Amino acid sequence: MTHTTHKTVTIVTIVFFTLTVTLFSGSYSMLFSYPKNLQKSEEEMEHEITRLLKEADENYQNGRFKEAIIIYESVIQRLNEKKELVKTKQKLFQIMVSLALTHFTIRENDKARAQLEKLLALNPHQELDPEYYPPKFINLFEEAKKNVLASLEITSEPTEADIYINDKKVGKTPFKKEKFVAGDYRLKAQLKGYAAKEEQVTVKAARANQFHLQLEKEKVTPVEPVTPKEKVKKEAEEEKPRVIEKPAPTPKKKKKKISPVLIVAGAAVVVAAVLLLSGGKEKKVEPRIVFRDFINTDETIIRRLINSVSIIKVSGLPNVIEKLDYEVVIEHPSIQDLTVSLLGTDNRTTFFLWNRQSQAGNSHRLTGSSTTFNAINPNGQWKLVVTNHGNALGRIVQWSLRIHYKQ
Repeated sequence: MTHTTHKTVTIVTIVFFTLTVTLFSGSYSMLFSYPKNLQKSEEEMEHEITRLLKEADENYQNGRFKEAIIIYESVIQRLNEKKELVKTKQKLFQIMVSLALTHFTIRENDKARAQLEKLLALNPHQELDPEYYPPKFINLFEEAKKNVLASLEITSEPTEADIYINDKKVGKTPFKKEKFVAGDYRLKAQLKGYAAKEEQVTVKAARANQFHLQLEKEKVTPVEPVTPKEKVKKEAEEEKPRVIEKPAPTPKKKKKKISPVLIVAGAAVVVAAVLLLSGGKEKKVEPRIVFRDFINTDETIIRRLINSVSIIKVSGLPNVIEKLDYEVVIEHPSIQDLTVSLLGTDNRTTFFLWNRQSQAGNSHRLTGSSTTFNAINPNGQWKLVVTNHGNALGRIVQWSLRIHYKQ
């Protein structure tokens, strides 16, 4: 019998065993239908959010700011329902920045500042890159920080006490955090051998808040001494014979008969293992590096002081990138006024393609390769971000990505 025959018989046997056990355990429908329905629902939600964000970005780029605001707010409301997921959190933070920037663009500074304050309350460590955003928007972000964030320092005597903020353990004393959301909190310090200390405090924004908790040693209740007479009485009671009641005999359980189906399934597994072991070792197939191309041919206007964003949606790739090639075609009368960068699917990893360097001509083609994105998942939205530091308008003609990966 050849190696191919062994492998075929083994696969058929294992499939037979799996279907047999699943069918007779009554879980076939749940195993094959429920997870798919759940997965389908999540995929549909992801697809719908991607579609809405593309529509909002297009509205923003074409000056329909009110329409963009309505869509951004709708997406934020949906993502808030699943903001405990890390991936969802990062997307939520980025959209909140986009919503604040849209308010800022139409001079609704109070609404923009309020949105940035909500963002900082969720993510105190949020930062904005001044290369991407106008200076006045960065100033508004710094104002929001002063309204929301504060520094917090907690000490205790003695030190090394466990610190809890609203019943959540955050560390030991001395405890210090530079970016902490202002508000009312319940502090508690605990240390072995000491009574717990709890206080209600108010952390004020734009201030260095310091709190000290003085711990007191636990009071030890003294044990009353036993007199000789009581000791003799206690020992006499302990020496009295005790009547031990024997528990009623447990009825013997009848041995369960083994189902013929399980016997057949078990035999199938044994046969499969024997055939697999006797079939010889398979040759190890070395992975080869392949690539897929993705392109965006939708023209995008490059405006003044507004980040022009063009998106390529990538899906169906393994999670490991070997290399990424890019090609970008831009038309602009003053190419030296532009900053062009590629933003990865995590909305954080950035690679600069062009950084305000002198260049003649109205059209420019940027090409090259990068391994900057090798640590992130390639599936998701890749963004080409163009910042115009001058007054002239231009356009992104088209751009493409070639993602190399192992197969």
